[in-house]
Amino acid sequence: MGKTRSINILIKELMGVNRLNEPVSFGIPFEKGLLHNPNVLCLHDENDNLVHLQVSALNKWIDGSMKWVLIDFQANVDANSETLYKLTLEKASNRKEGIFISREQNSLVVNTGKAQFHIDTTKFAPFTKVTANGKEVIDGRSSRCILSIDGKEIVPEIKELILEHEGPLRTTVLIRGEFRTGRKTRMDYISRLNFFADKGLVKIDFTLRNPMAAHHPGGLWDLGDKGSQIFEELCLEFLLSSDQKRSIMYSLQKNEPFKVVSGQDLLIYQESSGGKNWNSPNHKNRFGKVPLSIKGFQVHEGEELIKQGERATPVVWIGSSETGLSTASTYFWENFPKAITIKEDSLQIRLFPKQYEDKHELQGGEQKTETLYLDFSSLPSELMWVREPLVPLIEPEEYERSGAIPGLRLGECKFDNEYYALINTAIIGDHNIISKREIIDEYGWRNFGEVYADHEAVCSTEKYFISHYNNQYDLIYGLFRQFITTGNFSWHRIMTELVAHIQDIDIYHTDEDRDEYNHGLFWHTDHYIDAATSTHRSYSQKYLKEKNLLHYGGGPNEEHCYTTGLMYNYFMTGDRLSRDAVIKLADWCGRSEERRVGKECRSRWSPYH
Repeated sequence: MGKTRSINILIKELMGVNRLNEPVSFGIPFEKGLLHNPNVLCLHDENDNLVHLQVSALNKWIDGSMKWVLIDFQANVDANSETLYKLTLEKASNRKEGIFISREQNSLVVNTGKAQFHIDTTKFAPFTKVTANGKEVIDGRSSRCILSIDGKEIVPEIKELILEHEGPLRTTVLIRGEFRTGRKTRMDYISRLNFFADKGLVKIDFTLRNPMAAHHPGGLWDLGDKGSQIFEELCLEFLLSSDQKRSIMYSLQKNEPFKVVSGQDLLIYQESSGGKNWNSPNHKNRFGKVPLSIKGFQVHEGEELIKQGERATPVVWIGSSETGLSTASTYFWENFPKAITIKEDSLQIRLFPKQYEDKHELQGGEQKTETLYLDFSSLPSELMWVREPLVPLIEPEEYERSGAIPGLRLGECKFDNEYYALINTAIIGDHNIISKREIIDEYGWRNFGEVYADHEAVCSTEKYFISHYNNQYDLIYGLFRQFITTGNFSWHRIMTELVAHIQDIDIYHTDEDRDEYNHGLFWHTDHYIDAATSTHRSYSQKYLKEKNLLHYGGGPNEEHCYTTGLMYNYFMTGDRLSRDAVIKLADWCGRSEERRVGKECRSRWSPYH
């Protein structure tokens, strides 16, 4: 904060939507010795009014002072404009007791002031009841989460439910459990329910994980492995409770007005990316086939096909003049296949939809995290902002002044224009990272966020050369550095999407394999060879025809283990998945080094040497 003891926080609105009390979480660094009590921080708007603030410590200096803190507040900014907030150190602070927690039999109750959420503590529904503005919105007895395997509907059990983060503006409930029907059928899940003061809003992060080990015979890691779990659907279903006459409305893309559904049934189904290479071999299944037949999305009202298009990011609402329920997610089409359906008074969010022509496969140790938003309001437009949430900015000098990022010296970055031109090709021009996704259609729930390794395809004569950058270097950290020093949101977007991919797909989430593999990080795709059905796991059975067997062997290896970028993502966002990933990867590297050193010592002191 320097001599002024204040930090300017800039909020830019770029989507063309008025933002009213939009929840924002953002990490800010402080120099050593400056901030010992985070509760003395205050936030002021442009008119110097105090803004309600929640502060949490993420990291500390060796003297106990705050190194990184996470601030939560609700931002206001008009469409296509910007607002400047000021964070200051003051003796008096403006704290609000906005969220209240209580317990009832078999339920935890979260009261945000605008809505009451009753969370089932025995099975993940997740709610037994939700009331908003004094009206009961959903029938918890008929609301549920279902995983369908071999035609059986499995209800998730709860093994752990805790208040992970409790605050006046945002409270997070962590739920862990499993889907189980027998010894061979087991899927774990982790869900974080985020609640916000004075809102009927809940943000749900839901991670589905296959905790079993892959068999990877001969060091080959292909789809169809015996450790994979094959399933038909994962769905969240909510039944609205009252008998009032309902309306159904939806908007498919930003700047598109809401359309009223004439009947009582709606299906929005995104099967593929809708891009020019939507049926790329990047989407091969365990049989080596691409099971995609629809380019983009379809909208059905009842039995009638109303619309077809390429890429949808829908906001869907069902309700009346008194109560309602809407849903949206930031990355709908990018994480295809996805579907939202409404049948009479029931809203289904199909994270892995049964409408997909093939079954879904989660490989051993693989997981997928989906983020969705629910808003219990009579206004359909409440979730328009979800398509492009606000990202705060602070001046680059604040990062440098804090000393919290070693080696960050803005004044020493005296590079010529050619250097910056080269760096900026990652976000500008025809060959930027996002544009390159289109070459092999680097989309779908397993691929989205990944960076296409086109440098491996230089000598290829194939139309499609499937190669993934994975973890060849710590690209997350590079993207983080570019974002904080330039304030360009393109760097932030690529970073956020890559983080999600690495946390879910590139880390081996199992305790059941060899110790040198468990919770490790997979390498980049093998050099100059198509990934085939190994997806992001480096080595495929296809290589048997192209390489000497002596050079085979996949699996995680600590020589390409990067955690710095994930660490700073946690400090900047408070994302617990990043924190957990860093800790587990560090433990994995430690175990690997201990094993190597132990092996060398045994060899050195063996009586046979």
